[in-house]
Amino acid sequence: MATNITGSRTVGLQTDLNSLNILPELVLVDGDLDAAKLLAFLNIVPWAPTYNKKYNFFEDAWLPATDTTSAAVSGTNATTIPVTTILAYNIGHVWRNKRTKELMLVTGKSTSSGTIDVIRALGRDTTNSTGTAAAAINSGDTLQRLGASQGETTKRQVAQSTLPTEVFNYAEKKRYEVEMSDWQRKTKHETGVDWDYQVDKTMRQARKDLNGWLYYGERNTMTVDNELRYTAGGLNFFVSTNLLSVTGVLHSYTFNEWLQDEAMFYGPSEKTGLFSAGVVRSVTEMMTDIIQVSPVNLGTDDMKAGISVITYMSPTGALVHLTEDRCLTTMANGDGFVTDLRVCRLRHFSGDGLDGRPHWMLDTQDTDSDAFSQAILMDIGGEFGPEKHHAKVSGVTNGGAAGRAVS
Repeated sequence: MATNITGSRTVGLQTDLNSLNILPELVLVDGDLDAAKLLAFLNIVPWAPTYNKKYNFFEDAWLPATDTTSAAVSGTNATTIPVTTILAYNIGHVWRNKRTKELMLVTGKSTSSGTIDVIRALGRDTTNSTGTAAAAINSGDTLQRLGASQGETTKRQVAQSTLPTEVFNYAEKKRYEVEMSDWQRKTKHETGVDWDYQVDKTMRQARKDLNGWLYYGERNTMTVDNELRYTAGGLNFFVSTNLLSVTGVLHSYTFNEWLQDEAMFYGPSEKTGLFSAGVVRSVTEMMTDIIQVSPVNLGTDDMKAGISVITYMSPTGALVHLTEDRCLTTMANGDGFVTDLRVCRLRHFSGDGLDGRPHWMLDTQDTDSDAFSQAILMDIGGEFGPEKHHAKVSGVTNGGAAGRAVS
């Protein structure tokens, strides 16, 4: 049964009627997913709370699979080899020179001098003339890790491991206001009720801004006007490797090599290409006869929609599902990201019954005012997982072409 009250209705009386998270509504405010593709994808991934403004995770990696020599070693009898990453090596492990095919067993190492002591030509059987003989080593030769090798009786070896790297981001507070006098709200317009129009437009603007921020925000904390302010890093802030810088035309050989060696080398064999229209057009121009267009369903209980994507197979059989994000087309046409969306999610700073997910704060006008005001309020940030699972292409301004660039 309704409860009688005396006095003005306040937001406290309406808490149970407010949506705790209006992001699904915000994303689909006009159904145009192209205008905020990254935001739409992240909306279907379960959110995770953070109970501090700073949230982090630790990114681990395997021991290096390869290293390089830092200086040349002439002849075939020298057993001290200068290397680039001395901590990649362990006594009792075998390494292979990619160029000469020679195997070497590490018997000692000097961290201070950056050298390893080895037994040369480990795989060479001189009696039967099999295996690879020792050969001169060049500076910059690639050495490949083959792992441990022991004799008949083993003893305790030196342990070797990696130290995970901390990756963190901040939740950033955002607010969008709608305000109107009672006269303006009561006035009839040819286009309809102005209040409803302004609420809808504010949601659209928030969506556009959020999508760009998820790409290009930068992580920082500073004091502005005597208030502490946190800003969150976007996808571009965290992607530092697997970069393809193009000057003008995107060529198929360059694109395939990048997919093979970098963009699709780490993480799953299927990823999403969130590209500007310039990159999508370039890929279709260079590979029109071998691409496939198919729909992808973004349906959830809160969001039922679909988009069209172009599926592109890399030389190793990995699949990239290309789709245009209108935000990138507007802000950085010629750029795009290959993303592993399975390691991405949104975080919200919430606690003590206060929800940091996007929500309406009602009746924000002055208590004695007859104007109307409400705000979209949120305290959120992106989490993008292992950096190497993503890649970035930039500078595609003149379409695409088959083959390779000719200088």
